[in-house]
Amino acid sequence: MENASIQQATSHASATGDTNTPEILIQDFLWQYSLTECKTFLWDWLVAALQDKDTNAGSSILFYESLIHFLEAAYQKKE
Repeated sequence: MENASIQQATSHASATGDTNTPEILIQDFLWQYSLTECKTFLWDWLVAALQDKDTNAGSSILFYESLIHFLEAAYQKKE
């Protein structure tokens, strides 16, 4: 799908509430939030989670790092 088509579909999906297409959901997310915003939010979330004594620190850190890599790849592909 070309960028213009994706943007058009994303706008349509947002307006109609159509969230059945994974590509549209991903594009909508990438247009709504910057990579910097995502990294900041996830870092704050990780710090808060690690303050809980019941949190599995290793698992939380691995999840955080994997999600950051996933987001970086998604934003790179968007450009």
